[in-house]
Amino acid sequence: MADGGWQTCNPALSTWQQFTSDGKTWSKPVEISHFLGRWAGSLLGFGNGILLQRHPRYRGRMVFCGHLGVYNSTQVWYTDDGGDSYKLSATVFDRMDESTLSEL
Repeated sequence: MADGGWQTCNPALSTWQQFTSDGKTWSKPVEISHFLGRWAGSLLGFGNGILLQRHPRYRGRMVFCGHLGVYNSTQVWYTDDGGDSYKLSATVFDRMDESTLSEL
C-alpha cells in the first residue's frame, strides 16, 4: 500500500482481501499478493468472485478473476480452503480488462 494507506489501481502494487459474515463488519485486510506471482497487484473486477456449487468435485471452491492494469491481462485464481491460500489457474486472457465469472 502507498504511504497514505491507499493505492492507485493502474497499476496496483498489491492484492488484498477482506472477509465479512454479516455484510456490515469486515476483517482486517490481508495481503494475498504472494499467491499471485507475476500478477500481484491484480484487482477484482467487477464482480466479487463465485462459490462453485454444481460440480461435486469443485463444490465449495471460491473462484475469482482479476485484471492487472488497463487492458494488460485478466487471470483466474481460486481457493479450496476458504481463502487461506490461492492457486492460479492456467487461464490468462491477454489484453483484457474487467471480467466476471458464472457457473454453468
